[in-house]
Amino acid sequence: MANDISKPIVTMTNIILDISNNDLTINISVEERNDEVGDIAQALVIFKKKCIRARKT
Repeated sequence: MANDISKPIVTMTNIILDISNNDLTINISVEERNDEVGDIAQALVIFKKKCIRARKT
């Protein structure tokens, strides 16, 4: 069970770091989960989209 949570958390941590370094080309692949990890991933998808919109203005 620990790997079910820890691997996606590490992945999302790396995604957050990528976004903070203005890399908006990354794929957020853990968004398909139907648990709290998936909820966080969905929030990351929204955050990434807003960053892309902000970059265009």
